[in-house]
Amino acid sequence: MTSDDPIRRVASRRRQALSLPKRRHHLSLALLALIILISAPMLMARFFGSDSDAQPKGSVSVANLPQGQIPSPLDEKGDTLPDLLADLVPAGENPTDAIAAIDALGNPVGSKPKVTPKALVLPPAAPKAPPIDASLTRQSRFGAIPGPNRDGRTPLEAYRLPQAPQSGRTPVSIIVGGLGINPTLTQRAIDELPPAVTLSFAAQTPALQGWINKARARGHEVLLEIAMEGAGFEASSPGSERTLQVNLSPDENRQHLHYGLSRAQGYAGVINYQGEVLLLRSDTLSPILNEIKASGLGLFIDGSFEAPTVGALASSISLPFKASFGLIDPAPSQSVIEARLANLAAEAKTSPGTLSVGFVYPQTIDAVKGWAATLSSQGLILVPATATLK
Repeated sequence: MTSDDPIRRVASRRRQALSLPKRRHHLSLALLALIILISAPMLMARFFGSDSDAQPKGSVSVANLPQGQIPSPLDEKGDTLPDLLADLVPAGENPTDAIAAIDALGNPVGSKPKVTPKALVLPPAAPKAPPIDASLTRQSRFGAIPGPNRDGRTPLEAYRLPQAPQSGRTPVSIIVGGLGINPTLTQRAIDELPPAVTLSFAAQTPALQGWINKARARGHEVLLEIAMEGAGFEASSPGSERTLQVNLSPDENRQHLHYGLSRAQGYAGVINYQGEVLLLRSDTLSPILNEIKASGLGLFIDGSFEAPTVGALASSISLPFKASFGLIDPAPSQSVIEARLANLAAEAKTSPGTLSVGFVYPQTIDAVKGWAATLSSQGLILVPATATLK
């Protein structure tokens, strides 16, 4: 293609038309813009401002700040530095000589250190349960059962825990029962309840003697629960074959009682498990109470129902007996149990030696622990259940 080609001539002219402005042109434009920016405020003030705007219109007075001062205990007249050696160095003596003659404990060098005896007050220890005495038994077809020894000493006398000094406070008692069926709750009751709380174990508890030994080792007094015919009792129910019943002969009930008593030793008395039917039948109950009396034990009734004839029958044969003021836990509710315990405390203040019975619910364990801690402030003292027997 030749240089005089029309297409090349058009392209050349187009490149010349689109060439960028020169650098000098750019600098001139920038300088003009800067002059305008600097001059604009002065021109506006010149034509639109007023000279009076620059004149002061008033004044503000500012007080002088006081000179700062640092207080010093030596600024006041009469103040002196404390004498740090006043208790160690007599007046007029050289401090170096005096201090050299005193050891690190403040005693003269070469002298025996001063010893100030201090009394250490410990809480009274729980009474220790006496060892199980094999002489306090008699024989039955099921093995050894409780009975007085040749000297006439009874299991009640041997295994009841001594009552703590009352120190002017009114005694009150609690039995927590149903132990042995649930091992976890049984262990909690043994370990956590105050030793003055009496514990009762179900006669059908597996390894019953081991549990009784643990409870006695912790300082608890122990009772044995005897199953008695109650409302809705069914003879065919599992575990009911050893229950004392109104339709059994005196000898059959005696054998059932002996079986329960033979399960362990070391308990001071017995307490009913149910019995709403049997305990209202004096004809059936009388031989049973005679057998408990022959065993040298005390008798307790849990108070879950009215059994007015029991006390009269027990008194007629000089059987140590106590009926509960009522259950502290008719339902496993913390608020119900705490209300019942408050009622128990109020009753005990007017009737010393009041007794109540509870079941080994977790709520019962917690409530009794908290309640027992308040007894001293209420003028009460917790004592073992056998202290209430009459």
